[in-house]
Amino acid sequence: MGDYRYWVEGTPIRTAMAVEPRDGALHVFMPPIRCSDEYLDLVEAVEETAAAMNLPVRIESQEPPRDGNFNVIGVTTDPGGIEVNINLATNWQGLRDFNEALNVEARQSGLDSSIWMVDGRLRGSGGGNHIAVGGATAADSPFLRRPDLVGSIIRFWQRHPSLSYLFSGMVIGPTNQAPRSDKRPPDAVYEMEIARGELARVQATGQAMLWLCDRVLRHLLTDLTGNTYRAEICTDKMYSPDGPTGHLSLVEFHGFELPPHGQMSMARSLVMRALLAWVWDKPFTEPPVHWGKDLHDRFNLPHRCRADFNDVLDEFRGPHGFAFRPVWYGAQFEMRFGEIGHTTVGEGKLTLRNGIEPWLVLGEEATGGDTLRYVDSSFERGELEVEGDLSSHRVVTCTQVEVPLQKVGPETCVAGVRFRSCQPWSSLHPTIPAHAPLVFDAYDRGAERSGGGLKHLVTHAGGRADETRPINDLEAGSCRRVGFQKGQQTPFRCDPIKPRMTLWTAATLDLRFI
Repeated sequence: MGDYRYWVEGTPIRTAMAVEPRDGALHVFMPPIRCSDEYLDLVEAVEETAAAMNLPVRIESQEPPRDGNFNVIGVTTDPGGIEVNINLATNWQGLRDFNEALNVEARQSGLDSSIWMVDGRLRGSGGGNHIAVGGATAADSPFLRRPDLVGSIIRFWQRHPSLSYLFSGMVIGPTNQAPRSDKRPPDAVYEMEIARGELARVQATGQAMLWLCDRVLRHLLTDLTGNTYRAEICTDKMYSPDGPTGHLSLVEFHGFELPPHGQMSMARSLVMRALLAWVWDKPFTEPPVHWGKDLHDRFNLPHRCRADFNDVLDEFRGPHGFAFRPVWYGAQFEMRFGEIGHTTVGEGKLTLRNGIEPWLVLGEEATGGDTLRYVDSSFERGELEVEGDLSSHRVVTCTQVEVPLQKVGPETCVAGVRFRSCQPWSSLHPTIPAHAPLVFDAYDRGAERSGGGLKHLVTHAGGRADETRPINDLEAGSCRRVGFQKGQQTPFRCDPIKPRMTLWTAATLDLRFI
C-alpha cells in the first residue's frame, strides 16, 4: 500500500506498513508517522482498501502522533483489571457524560469496579481512580500559569487528612501507592514550606518558567524510595524534561480508589473542582500542621475523619458559596468505615465501625529463589461509639480492658481499638496471638458484672477459613451478620484492666500493648 520515507543526515530510511487479513478482519500494523495529517491520510487509505475487500479493519502498533490534534483514550490490561485513561474533559457535563458511558459499557462487558471481601465488606476492585487536572496545552494549564496553585493545594491537603483517607484504598501509610507528602522524613513539612515559599517568590518577581514547579517540587513529592510517580500529588506529567509524556501540563491526584458507582467518582471530582476554583481565586496561606501521632491515631477512625471532611465542605460553603451537602458523601463514608453492628445497653447504644489500619511492609525474605517483602495485613482497627447515658458507675471494656472513651458530643463518646485479627506465618510481633473475638462490655462496677455488650468475631463463627469471596450483596450481608453478635457479653465477674496509654495511642486502645 505504499511506503513512507524519512531523511536523516541525507540518508533515506524507509518504513513499511504490514497488512494481514486474519480472523475475518484486516489487521494493519501502522508505521511511525511524523504528524497527525499524514496519519489520517494513511488511515483513510486503509479504510478504502478494507471497504473494497468487505472486511472490518483493526489498527495495530504505533499510536497517532502526540501533536495535540487527537483526544486519546488509553485502555491497558493490568493484573486482575483493565486500566482506562480518558481524555481531558473541558466542562463538567462532558466529564459526567463520559463517566456514565464508561460505567455502562463496563457493566455490559461483565466488568465491575468493586469487590466483596471475604468478611462481607465492600471495597474497590484495587485499581486507582486518579484525577488528572491541567490544560489542553502547556500555556492553558492553570498550574503553569500560576505555580503557587500547586503550593496552595499541597498545604490545604496537608491540613485536612480526610482528603487522604476517606477516598483511599485499604493500603495506606508511607509504603502505599500514594503516600502523603508529610509521611516522608520528619522534616518533610519544613522542606515543603521552603519550596512553597520559593514558588510564590519567583512568581511574584515575574520570573516563573514552565519547568519551575517540576524543579522545585520533584524531589519532595515522592514516596520513601524517591519514586516521583508514586506520590499522592504527582507532578510527573506537568512539565518534566524527562520526555514527551512529561510535558502534558497535568497534575495527578493518586490518592483515590475506584468506587463502586460512577456517581461516587463524580462526587470526588466535584471536591477537586471546588478546591481548584477556591485557591485560584484566593491562595491558601494557612500554616501546615505537624500532625505526628494524630495522623493515624485519630484520622484513621471514622468520627474524626468525617468531622474533618465536614470542615472541608464548610470551607467550600463559606465565602465562595459552593453548596456542598455532607449527605452526598454518605455512601463513600459507609464504604470506607462500614458499620459492623450495634446494640443497646440500658439507655445507651454501642456502635462498632471499621477503621483504617496502615499496614507495614516487612523485611526481605528469601522464598523459592526470590527475595520478597510481605505486607502484614493481620492488624485491623475499629471504632466504638457510645451514645446515651450508661451511668457513671459503668465502664466500657474490650476483652476486659478499659476503652479510652473521648467525649465528642453532649452524649456521645468514641474510642479506637487496634487488634490482631489473625496470626500469619510471617508477621510483625510474631509472639502476639490473634485477639479475636472482640467482646465489648458495658461493665457495671457496682454489680461487678456486665450489663450488656456485643461481640465481633472477625473471622468465621465456626472457625472455617473462607476460600471464596461473596458473589453478591445478599451473600456479603450474610457474612457480615455471621461475624457480629449483639447482646453477647462476658458472663463472669472480672476486674477491668487499665491499659497502658502512650503518646501514640491517646485515642486508641492497642490490644498489643497492655
